[in-house]
Amino acid sequence: MPRIRSIPEEFFVEEIPHTTWSGDGPHTMLWIEKRLVNTHDIVKALSAATTIPPVEIGFAGRKDRNAVTRQWFSVPRIDPDQALALELGTGVTVLDATRHAEKLRVGQLSGNRFELVVRDVDATVAEHAEQRLTSIREKGLINRFGSQRF
Repeated sequence: MPRIRSIPEEFFVEEIPHTTWSGDGPHTMLWIEKRLVNTHDIVKALSAATTIPPVEIGFAGRKDRNAVTRQWFSVPRIDPDQALALELGTGVTVLDATRHAEKLRVGQLSGNRFELVVRDVDATVAEHAEQRLTSIREKGLINRFGSQRF
């Protein structure tokens, strides 16, 4: 029987931003990697570490808790160097910080990049899956979820 997501490192999600950050403005964009932590927990941790109210902290989408994920958050009125030094808890690292003119809002991303490990797959099933993946690469896949999903 195939196994999916036995450990968080076997499911990796990375946001693809909708734009490049301007490098100037009142909001600091934080590129955060988290493991076994959900998006709202990060908002709470950012608020506690910066005294910025949670409602002022922006993010583009919710990411899985039982995974390793990288996503952007916007926090107003903090210096990028200060943001890089924030301690946000176990399994959380601020990877980058830069300025931008506007708060990040839900849906403002181009998509997500996924890596998923599937273990204990029968050889025949694996061969069929590889054929399907080749077909998807060549012909594409019907998008039933909206443009930001793919």
